[in-house]
Amino acid sequence: MMKRIVREGGFTLLELLVVVSIIAISTSIAVPTFISWAPKFRLNSAADNLEKNLMLARISAISQNSNVIVNFFESQRKYTVTYKDKTEIIELPEGTHFSGIGTSTLTFNKIGQADSNMEIKIYSDSNKLTDKKRKITVRAVTGIARVSRGW
Repeated sequence: MMKRIVREGGFTLLELLVVVSIIAISTSIAVPTFISWAPKFRLNSAADNLEKNLMLARISAISQNSNVIVNFFESQRKYTVTYKDKTEIIELPEGTHFSGIGTSTLTFNKIGQADSNMEIKIYSDSNKLTDKKRKITVRAVTGIARVSRGW
């Protein structure tokens, strides 16, 4: 009587090599794209987060009926937001910096107005970006912050 050879389930070496080759090719295409995308993401993230934190400071000043103070520290790449009962420290993402702001203060009063007009400039130190600058503009009368590209 002859034994039947039953083939075990699995993949052949050739099938595995084809799959590994496809993964390697896909990775070699995706990694350079990601590397050039990351600095732009960090720059946009820094500008958007600053805009949101300024709007939160304005809304908090109105709701708490007290001043909220935002201090900027250019050389340390950070800013603080001082509410009625706490202070938050926010650092800029790696590779992003303030420009021309030095150590500045912006205060929102109890009706949401800023004490002065202010332009906060943020830039990326990446050589991979052509669009390296963002400007956050705060209007004194309204206290509203807006992000724009460039300076």
